Amino acid sequence: MSNTRFAVAVHVLTVISLDETQPISSQLIASSVGTNAALIRRLLISLNDAKITCAERGASGGVRLARPASSITLFDVWRAVDEEGQLFRVHPTSNPQCPVGRNIEGLLGGVLSSTQSTVEAVLGKVTIRDLVAKVEIAG
Repeated sequence: MSNTRFAVAVHVLTVISLDETQPISSQLIASSVGTNAALIRRLLISLNDAKITCAERGASGGVRLARPASSITLFDVWRAVDEEGQLFRVHPTSNPQCPVGRNIEGLLGGVLSSTQSTVEAVLGKVTIRDLVAKVEIAG
């Protein structure tokens, strides 16, 4: 099963970035994502902890970006919401009596490390502002 936290977090931040003049409610964000506000609020905790967003309390409260969208990379978002920090892992239950089981980590280690580095580099080049610009162009 794939984890959608990263994609949802990017969606959330892009929604917030469309109008930086006012805080955005979790209910409004949830309606864009197509989920419930409670799930959005749980995700915002991770984004708040990473100092990507900040909450404003009160009747007209909501969430804002804690820093400019142009300084928030997709890698920042991924680090904030990915609990494991790794795209791929070698399963820990390999049979050491099997020649494949005994060697699978060595066989895959370099490939997985290289893939991780490439993904991190690509995510580090794209900002939330880049995505907002594409949304604004698409209209």
